[in-house]
Parts: sequence; C-alpha cells; structure tokens
Amino acid sequence: TIAQTGNTSASSSINGNLLVDADHDANTTHTADTDSGVVTTSLGAAMALGYVDGGAHASNGMTIDLTDAAGTVTVTADSDTMLNADATSGQSGVPGPGSGTDPVSEQIEEQLEGLVALAGQPEIPEDVIRVLQRARAETADGSLGAAAAAAMNLDFGSSVAALSDDSAITTSQVPVVAATADMDVDASADANSVDATAGVGVAVAINVDGQLIQSAIGGEVHAPAIPLETVSSGDGVNRFNANAI
Repeated sequence: TIAQTGNTSASSSINGNLLVDADHDANTTHTADTDSGVVTTSLGAAMALGYVDGGAHASNGMTIDLTDAAGTVTVTADSDTMLNADATSGQSGVPGPGSGTDPVSEQIEEQLEGLVALAGQPEIPEDVIRVLQRARAETADGSLGAAAAAAMNLDFGSSVAALSDDSAITTSQVPVVAATADMDVDASADANSVDATAGVGVAVAINVDGQLIQSAIGGEVHAPAIPLETVSSGDGVNRFNANAI
C-alpha cells in the first residue's frame, strides 16, 4: 500500500494542506491439517508456511511552499497486520528415522524457496537457514519424520513514512512525519495425536521477524520545529507467538 508524491524539478505552492497517508490492513491465515481421525499407515507432514513482504509506505519528494496558506505537512503510514500459520498432524504408523523419506526440514526449505521466489527475493534469508539447520537435529524421539507438524511465519512486513532526500518543504506550521504499526505473528504446530509407538510425531513452530517500522526526514525542511515519530498503533504491542505440541 503506497502513497507517494514524486520528485519535482520546480517549486510548487498550494493553498491548503499537504497530506500523504498510507494505511495497510491485512489478516492472513495458513492452515494445514492431516488429522483425519483414522488410524492408518500413511505419509505426509502438515506444513503451514506464511510469508509477508511489504506494508504501508508513505513519502513526499516534492519541493513545495505552504507558507502563504499557513498549511500543514503530514506524512503518515500505518500497517495493521496479522500473520497466522496452523499445522496439525494426525498421521499414525509412519516409518521412523532411516525410512528413506525426506526430512521435514528439507521439505520446509523447498517450500520456502518457492515462497521467496514468488516474493521476488533472490534467496532464503540467512537467519532462516540457521533455523532450519537447527530443526534438522535429532530429537529425543528421532529425526523430524513424515508425521511432523510444521508451522512457520516469515514476517518482513513494514511501515515507512518519509520526507525523501530530494524533497524541500517550507511551512509555517510544524510538520508531522510518523510511521506506526501493529504487526502480530502466530505459529501453532500440533502433533499431539500422532501415535508415538508407530511413528515419530514432532511439532515445529518458528517465527522469523524481519519487521520494519521507520520514519525518516531528509532533503530540506524550513519549519518552526521538526518532530519525528516511530510508535506502535493498535493495542501498542507487536505480539509473536510460537506454540508447538
């Protein structure tokens, strides 16, 4: 969600106020459930993977004079998002370690490569690779076999408000440049119903936080004062929950 005034080579004047505002609201849920309630020998992990990139971006690049109209300059961006991944595995009779099936961590990595490519990113972030490497480790019940429930969120959501480096603002009022956000992430993985005597049921819940909330003032500003705010919105708390059973 982008609100932006471009750079101008000449100075502009208006008879009122300048308002550039971007407001982004999104609620995304990914659910994977292999719990059929039937005891059966079968393969298939439950993997719910969420990826978010972008958000609210507001910026001004114009050269503009508001002194004659005593106009105000306001550049605000707010991002209110929830990213949720729920995975439930109910497979029974699944072969354990050494069965020849791909480890769930490798399956996750393959899925993430597709998500990252879809988002136009060149490769999986290094911090995610490190998390997956840890997930490959043996657990007390064995390796992450095909009965795993894996829930993962990669949240690179952002809220950015800026007077760009090329802008020039002249105003008799105090300008407002503020980026706000309330970005919550929840990952829940449940392999509780997997028959541990027949197969390995491991739950993995991971949140990778790459969120950005940024306010910036560049260029040239002539004003009585220059406040700059980067604060929370909504309930005032960015919540990160990872729950594995």
